[in-house]
Amino acid sequence: MDESNNTDNKYSINGIEVIISEQDQNHVGDFTIDYVNDYRGKGLVIQSAGAC
Repeated sequence: MDESNNTDNKYSINGIEVIISEQDQNHVGDFTIDYVNDYRGKGLVIQSAGAC
């Protein structure tokens, strides 16, 4: 997604703008996004409470 539209939900979390489309809103409620820098490398880690 390059740009948001009028139906997107916009949040500011710790100074970072997060845009979630209206159709995806119900799917990301229990997600956690973290930045990790450890022996395995660095990058974003996205976890879902409902994932197996």
